[in-house]
Amino acid sequence: MINGEKYRYTHLIVIDPSYKSFVGHHGQYIHSIRTDCENRNLFTTIFAHQNIFLTDCRYLNIYNCFKYDIKYDFPFNGPKIIKKIINAILVNFDFIRNIKRITKTASNNSINTIIFIPNCIEMLIPALFTLVYCFKSNISPKFIFLFRTDPRKILRFIKFSLSILSNKRNVIFVTDSHKLQEEYSNITNIKFKLVPIPVLTTDHSNTQFGGNVANFKFSCLGAQRHEKGLDVLIRTLSISDVLYKAIINKIEFRIQDETGNLKGRLKQIVFPISGYLNPNEYLDEIYNSDSIIIPYRTEFYKSRTSGILIDALCHGKPCIIPKNTWMEEITAGTGAVITFYSGDINSLKNAIFEMYQHYTIYSSNAKKIMKSFRNFHSPKQLVNFLLSYEK
Repeated sequence: MINGEKYRYTHLIVIDPSYKSFVGHHGQYIHSIRTDCENRNLFTTIFAHQNIFLTDCRYLNIYNCFKYDIKYDFPFNGPKIIKKIINAILVNFDFIRNIKRITKTASNNSINTIIFIPNCIEMLIPALFTLVYCFKSNISPKFIFLFRTDPRKILRFIKFSLSILSNKRNVIFVTDSHKLQEEYSNITNIKFKLVPIPVLTTDHSNTQFGGNVANFKFSCLGAQRHEKGLDVLIRTLSISDVLYKAIINKIEFRIQDETGNLKGRLKQIVFPISGYLNPNEYLDEIYNSDSIIIPYRTEFYKSRTSGILIDALCHGKPCIIPKNTWMEEITAGTGAVITFYSGDINSLKNAIFEMYQHYTIYSSNAKKIMKSFRNFHSPKQLVNFLLSYEK
């Protein structure tokens, strides 16, 4: 089975206009897929953003062709609705412009090909229609469209379009969150299937960091946008008693961001991780940390998944996560996480010191669930889902 004898598919095409670097789900899905497909002798082609890091291109069979990603923000000062329409037009036109190259790549053996788009949103529906209908029905690939963000209001108005797509024999809609699965299914009356988030696997060097000798290391990883709550973490660490206890107890906080606004004693406990992290460096950060802080805002991550949480737990690291989220639900009863109220600096402060003071318990619990999480979230599981899912 590892070499793909069980399945008829020989070619996997992954399309992600937002794939620019390893950071986040984009790199995680693609790196994991590539690794497992190599073990199966399953040929993989990636279509990514034109500004993708060259270090990624060394590892992958990549066409860096897309000019606009799905989060493109057109510089327009007029009404927001006009701006959103312009964004959608540009993103779809850019996607459709590259379809000829995609179909050419798949044309030699398209019936044995899977086209996987791991970053679908409602804005892309016109482009998805064009992609699906440009193949003849008798030699069409299998299409798997992954929706992993919260449903937008417009979904209620375009659900008929999704229904037309879903009625195609070779089109399958999936999501990586049971909460999103329920939300999308309820709105569209379409059955969305569930795929596992893959843990990152790589031949990491497990490099030990030099410099300051800390008794305890927290890390906050990933691209730090507003919804990721970095500002809340910085405000929490700026509280005088947090600063004092962290300095006295040699507690270090490593944060992946440009934190140029650090002042005074905050510089003694916060150590920025600047720039791009390749897969080895990213895993080194996890291995060298005692605990991972995920200060996300609940309003953005109530139903969405977190790849960093999965990576941390699959490597036996206890985490601090926001309440009332998908993260809290999938870790309920494990004893491997501490939850806090999103945006509440006192709640986050208490969670940090609870983790520090009772770390032995949380670390032991994290190690107990590590194997089961690794088994379910292995790249092999994800590729098995892609190969086996049929209507």
